Amino acid sequence: MYQDNRRQGHSLAYLLPFYLLTAAFASIGPLLYLVLRKTQRHEA
Repeated sequence: MYQDNRRQGHSLAYLLPFYLLTAAFASIGPLLYLVLRKTQRHEA
């Protein structure tokens, strides 16, 4: 997630909620990141 986030030009602050979700609920954080990433690509 970190490297992909940097390639897309987002800051580290963008990833913090996903990391917190990952720490609390395991795979929910990365799954949500991927879903939001795909929806942002289709909107652009």
